Amino acid sequence: MPTFASSDKRTVTIHATPERVVEALTVPARIEESLADQLESAVVVDEHTVRWIRKPVEEKGVRFHGDYTVRYSYDGRGTITWETIGAANMRSRGEARVADAGGGDTRLEYSESIECDMEVNRFLAAVLRPIVEHKIKAGVGQYLAKVKAKLERAA
Repeated sequence: MPTFASSDKRTVTIHATPERVVEALTVPARIEESLADQLESAVVVDEHTVRWIRKPVEEKGVRFHGDYTVRYSYDGRGTITWETIGAANMRSRGEARVADAGGGDTRLEYSESIECDMEVNRFLAAVLRPIVEHKIKAGVGQYLAKVKAKLERAA
């Protein structure tokens, strides 16, 4: 089964306190708010872990239904990490560094890698690879834009 993967790294400034940014990126209910339009459901396993079941997406006749469980952690010093645990057809891992930028702003350095296992033959995989990898990378940027907009609306 082919694996499609991409990653993205971005730095953004958010008009919100570092504490609010950390909450938006570590508390399952806050993360769900930013992913809501992409989710079929979310099952909170514990205060740091959630199972994400994505809405199915289709490209070139191939349907993918992401299902994965992610554990989030915060070191208390500005670094957030997350990684998929257990068996899954989609995997996410990443790191975010949060720093006070002064004036009520927070500097966020965000890096995420996502992998998806899709049941397609190798010929179709060759056609799909650039499309899927572009969509994965774009999805990281869209997620960060939603986090930023939500936090700044609430400020």
